[in-house]
Amino acid sequence: MITELGYGAKVLQRVADSSGSNKGGQVVNLEVLGMSCASCVGKVEKGLRKLGPEVTSASVNLTTSRAKIVLEEGSTIGARDLVECVKSMNYEVTVVNDDSMPDPDSIEKASMHEVDKWRRLLTLSLLFTVPVVLIHWFGMGGHAGHFFDTPLGCHKTLNLREVLMVVLVTPVQFWVGGHFYRTAYMGARHGNLGMDALIVLGTTAAYAYSMAALFIACADPRHEPHVFFETSAMLITFVSLGKLLESVAKGKTSSALTMLMRLQPQTALLLKPTTSNAYAAAAAAIEGATDAAAKRDAGSDGVGASNGRGRAGSGAAAGPILDFNGFEESEIAIGLVQVGDLVRVLPGARMPADGDIVSGSSYVDESMITGEPLPVPKSTGDAVFGSTINQNGAIVVRAKAVGSDSALSQIVKLVEEAQMTKAPIQDFADRIAGIFTPVVITLASLTFIMWFGLAEASMLPKEWLQAESSTPFLFSLLFAISVVVVACPCALGLATPTAVMVGTGVGATNGILIKGGTALETAHQVTCVCFDKTGTLTTGKPTLTDVVPLDSQSMPIDSVLAFAAAAEANSEHPVGRAVVSAARSRGLSIPHVTAFNAETGLGVEATCVGTAAGASAGASAGGGAGGQAEHRLLVGSKKLLLKHGLALDATTDKMMARLEGEGKTTVIVVVGSAVVGLLAVADTPKPESSATVTALRSMGLEVWLITGDNVSTAKAVALELGIEPGNVMASVLPGQKAKKVSELQMRGHKVAMVGDGINDSPALAQADVGIAVGAGTQIAVEAASIVLVRNDLSHVITALDLSKVVFARIKANFVWAIGYNLVLIPIAAGALFPMSHMRLQPAYAGLAMAFSSVSVVLSSLSLKLYARPVIEEDGTIVRDTLCCSWCSSIAAKVRGLSGVRYAPLSKDDEGSAYSSKYGVKIRGESKDLVDGLLEEL
Repeated sequence: MITELGYGAKVLQRVADSSGSNKGGQVVNLEVLGMSCASCVGKVEKGLRKLGPEVTSASVNLTTSRAKIVLEEGSTIGARDLVECVKSMNYEVTVVNDDSMPDPDSIEKASMHEVDKWRRLLTLSLLFTVPVVLIHWFGMGGHAGHFFDTPLGCHKTLNLREVLMVVLVTPVQFWVGGHFYRTAYMGARHGNLGMDALIVLGTTAAYAYSMAALFIACADPRHEPHVFFETSAMLITFVSLGKLLESVAKGKTSSALTMLMRLQPQTALLLKPTTSNAYAAAAAAIEGATDAAAKRDAGSDGVGASNGRGRAGSGAAAGPILDFNGFEESEIAIGLVQVGDLVRVLPGARMPADGDIVSGSSYVDESMITGEPLPVPKSTGDAVFGSTINQNGAIVVRAKAVGSDSALSQIVKLVEEAQMTKAPIQDFADRIAGIFTPVVITLASLTFIMWFGLAEASMLPKEWLQAESSTPFLFSLLFAISVVVVACPCALGLATPTAVMVGTGVGATNGILIKGGTALETAHQVTCVCFDKTGTLTTGKPTLTDVVPLDSQSMPIDSVLAFAAAAEANSEHPVGRAVVSAARSRGLSIPHVTAFNAETGLGVEATCVGTAAGASAGASAGGGAGGQAEHRLLVGSKKLLLKHGLALDATTDKMMARLEGEGKTTVIVVVGSAVVGLLAVADTPKPESSATVTALRSMGLEVWLITGDNVSTAKAVALELGIEPGNVMASVLPGQKAKKVSELQMRGHKVAMVGDGINDSPALAQADVGIAVGAGTQIAVEAASIVLVRNDLSHVITALDLSKVVFARIKANFVWAIGYNLVLIPIAAGALFPMSHMRLQPAYAGLAMAFSSVSVVLSSLSLKLYARPVIEEDGTIVRDTLCCSWCSSIAAKVRGLSGVRYAPLSKDDEGSAYSSKYGVKIRGESKDLVDGLLEEL
């Protein structure tokens, strides 16, 4: 509207609806810049909570530089109070919109701000520290030594070397080191002593002692000063180097999140009607095309028709191309797309919004949403996700969800919130960090007292002090300083959050949304997996499974199905729709129905004209119009036959009992007065269900089936999938599902519940880990702690496997961080000095401390190389030995091609084509097809 009036306009932000999801409390989101490590996160959270009990919770995401604060309803604390509190800690802070997706540019800007700051400080520190080191190391002898030893004035012991040291080191100590002083002071004000306090104590002790020695030498020329200014400068320089490397590595932990954000296109091609008639005509055409698509889809789900990828067949069904001549096409900013808009998507472009295709057909790359590497065929009536890639056909999409309501925005928000939640194991790190600095200061003090006491009591060999040209005080002080600066609480603080950040990002790129560190930590402990049946283990849609003709000579299988479809053509019952769909998928000619009657709870009665292909004339019940045969049809239960005076013979009755024993709904087909066949309809298992159950059992997990369906159906499905008969619970209400999960928990199990419906939500919430499949209801998704974006049960294996890998990395990080401190603190205190006469100099202690944090971050970043396991058809779990997820995705494309199957290499395969080089086994005549993809590797 504004642009039509001739003015420029752009969207600044979308205002959230006041009836949002944060009822019962006000939520304030802040962007906090300047945080460098987990200690900073703890300081900000602690400071915010200290504002009062009205602050319900405060969580900070180091990766996105976001803080989320929840205040009580009616709280007197407002955004200004929160901003002033964070500013008092020496951080930059601004209020951000609650519903807005984090801007990837702002995240990278915050990361680059930190990198640039430390690069600038490191460069400045090096400009002064390098000359200090050169003077200290190379100015001790020869002509240079004589030059630097030149006395100044009347002070024979005060020379040019000490003066130059003071001039060069002081800017490093107070200019470059000013950051540590400010942060340590702000932290102390809020009762938080972190790594910055240790750095300040160590460097100040070295600098202050050296300055005191110089002042004493100035006052008493007989006193020869023992100074070590180079220790202070080198320590700050090494710590700054470590901070630079840490900030660079830490910025990479958010790459998965920023990659998802950058997938959103910036513009869209809007189709705007030029007249009201054009819009009305297009709306009518769209409605007609959508109805036709619905009927087409209903006819593609017959026996064996589903290929696991939506519509039957290998290609995208050709969608109708509608006429949009009465529309004008204009390019608009993505923020201006509204619900209901028609947008054209060209080949190679990204979908501007979630919606439905109303014209055209194409293949769509949905890997960023589902993790599935192969493109998915799409046609009129099919749903598409915003930011997925249209590959080879121009289509028109009607927008249904835009902005923060789109699937991409919801995924990003979920990942961001997951990264802000702390895993329970983080509490252990927080407790240690809370006492770490006081304990280290105490150890450093004891170290000084011990060495100084031994030296003053002449209990140390004199040559130890003479070898270092040192006094007892200086000798002892250097040990204490090394203890202070070698200790590193940041490595402990970074062990969990960095692994959780990278792990949840990796999960998102694989189509698995993990709602925080708690879910990630609990999932690796799962010992029992419970499945809902309908829609989870099964397709959730009745499918014709069996057609049993009683006399295949007079009434073959196609004729039985065609007559049954004719009777059910006007039925709305799911069984009837399954029968009609199966007949259409086989391309059968369905006789015309002249009369129809549905008998509730029994079946249907109909009259049709015409003879199904293959049926003998003997099945006719009389003459019809135009000489065509007229048939009376009955399709239904035994009660329907009894009502019409018919009955089954013993053989047919046994066949029907056998089919019903397999959990199938069986109906009888009558043509005229003769029973001609039986049809069985069932909610069939998903193609991957059996392999998933087998794989879970091979992992040592108990597998349960908990369903509201009847016992016989549940046991039949369990038998087919390999679930123990004793692990089946059927005919239960939603509350009983949750009660069963509770019973398993009381038996000592860590339970994962996998479901998709509203009736599963109590059990999903009760379980230790609730896993909702992507096709499930919104309530189920909200109750779950893990969401599988793609409706693929094999991703349950991936979710559990990823949690094990991430938690193993967290434990490895903790072992390294704790082991580092346990080993190096005693060494810094001089534990090895009596045997080796070598000490850990304070400068190198600072370097070791800096690299301990960097090593933890790099360890977490290595999770990006995670490759999800492959579940074979027999349930065998095969792990790709390729180096990263990108290589694995290429391998997945290879496996998806006809005739190609992944398998681990064996000795027999060493000579086969591509085997030893690429790690895949090629079966069939697929060499030419996979050549190009393999070369990409």
